[in-house]
Amino acid sequence: MQDHDKAINISPNLARAYINRGNVYYHTHEYEAALAEFEKAISAGGGPAVTLLSNKALTLIRLQRLTEAKLTLELALLKAPESRKIKGWIQDLVSVTKRQ
Repeated sequence: MQDHDKAINISPNLARAYINRGNVYYHTHEYEAALAEFEKAISAGGGPAVTLLSNKALTLIRLQRLTEAKLTLELALLKAPESRKIKGWIQDLVSVTKRQ
């Protein structure tokens, strides 16, 4: 994590460093912090958009913010319309929200 912090101190618009920090937070179950890092990466305007949006959506799912997660996945699908993985996640979300 310290390496990512140093990278951001040197280059505050380095999206990849925010994505990496977000991934660290996600894997340590610090979902609010992960979400904040993914949003910073989006604001920085860099990084692989589909991966970034997918990471953000998966984090929103963990936070039970399912409507936001679905919207984020739909945006990712616009950028990668052939993605079976994203289509599957959207279908899963639709199924879950119908049962609620």
